[in-house]
Amino acid sequence: MVSLSHLPAAPIITFTSTDPSLPLPNPQYLKLHAAVCRVAHMSGAAGYLDQEDRDVDRAGVLARDGSSANLLASRLKYVTLKS
Repeated sequence: MVSLSHLPAAPIITFTSTDPSLPLPNPQYLKLHAAVCRVAHMSGAAGYLDQEDRDVDRAGVLARDGSSANLLASRLKYVTLKS
């Protein structure tokens, strides 16, 4: 087991807005997002997703020979999940 006692305490962040008509982020959603990110990072999934994003940026367009089909499929799944 790795000791986490040497890590600094997390800073407290306060959200503000200069426009009162804009709602501030929901703290519960931010906590949930942070927890999901920690799990993704600890499981190695975050590295995989980062690599996939870099591949998409680098590709620019789909390959004529179909070699980018997996990349296209993963992006389509991503778009479908966000809808």
